[in-house]
Amino acid sequence: MNILHLCFDGHAISHTIPIFDQYYPNSNYWFISGAPDENKRLTKIEGENITWITPWTGDDYLNLIDNIVERKDISVIICHGVINYYIDVLRFLSAKKKFKVYWIFWGFELYWPLGYSGKKRLIDNSCILHPMTYVQPTKWAGLFWYNLRKHHSPDKIIVDFLKYADYFCFWLYEDYQMLQKYYPSPIKYKFFQYAARRKDNDEDYCMPGSFFAKKPRTIIVNHQASKTGNHITIMKKLKSLAGIDDYHFFFPLSYGARSIRRYVCWKGRKYFKGNFHALTDFVPRDDYYNLVGSAEVAIFGQLRQEAAGNIEFFLTNGTKVFMREDNVLYQHYKKQGYLIFSFENDLNSIDDLVGLTMEEKEYNVKVHEANIVYYDDFMPTLIED
Repeated sequence: MNILHLCFDGHAISHTIPIFDQYYPNSNYWFISGAPDENKRLTKIEGENITWITPWTGDDYLNLIDNIVERKDISVIICHGVINYYIDVLRFLSAKKKFKVYWIFWGFELYWPLGYSGKKRLIDNSCILHPMTYVQPTKWAGLFWYNLRKHHSPDKIIVDFLKYADYFCFWLYEDYQMLQKYYPSPIKYKFFQYAARRKDNDEDYCMPGSFFAKKPRTIIVNHQASKTGNHITIMKKLKSLAGIDDYHFFFPLSYGARSIRRYVCWKGRKYFKGNFHALTDFVPRDDYYNLVGSAEVAIFGQLRQEAAGNIEFFLTNGTKVFMREDNVLYQHYKKQGYLIFSFENDLNSIDDLVGLTMEEKEYNVKVHEANIVYYDDFMPTLIED
């Protein structure tokens, strides 16, 4: 059994290639779409089984992939996320041979079609007259793109992709339920988690009694310059609280859209003046966690599943976390037993921004330990013969 991986450049792929090579050795062939310039690539792993392609430049990638499929007798295709050219590959290959197709879910490939089609609200207070509406995931943007390029509309991409996919692979079953609610198909669910743990290297960010020291009256807002972060909704509510002028606000904005970054910075300075701090420079992961781990409170404005890695870090490191109730992640963490708070109903006064007690911090760590997932739990049975 040999496996063809379709993916795009990203830090997660560098982490994932060794995992698949460990559990399915000498079986994986990776086609990564990314920048032709090697210096601009995020995936730093090289090997004979890794091929870089640029579908948007007219690269003859279909025949390149077909050649590997024929020579290596590929029987399984794994799609990491979903982007437009995957469908062209699946259509081309499936005309010759039957494959088992696994979709390792990222998030954007479902939530953007839901937002564009108006099936699920992702952006607060969107307006048909606002120019940003046409790049944000709203029903107005959906109408715009549908009429401009019907064959590339986000809704059509996921519908076409589902014609070929056999398995939806993700750690959050609620997202699979959402997919079936809005795009019902015969696709089956399998558990998969990119950032699981290794039993032979069992490290975690925090154990009881070793939390990051907290700076009083510090708040982290969201994790990137995302359109779906709804930063302004959070700013308005915080600004309405009596006594909020004594707090400092840190907005991680190194990732995401430049236009959103500029807008958030402009609004943040307007609302909080010198107490607004934008984190715009990329820093390595450990440095980032050291930087944000001192916050007493973290607030996430997403109405969709997003920023799970950041949220779990805060939950297990003694930070008080507020989330939107419509977010399936909020519902998931509540079911697991975490002490987590509703942005809509639990944040009503300055007293609600008081940090967690030591007992509450240690309680969340114990919940985390009870829900740890190891690669050994799912990788050996992920791919079926």
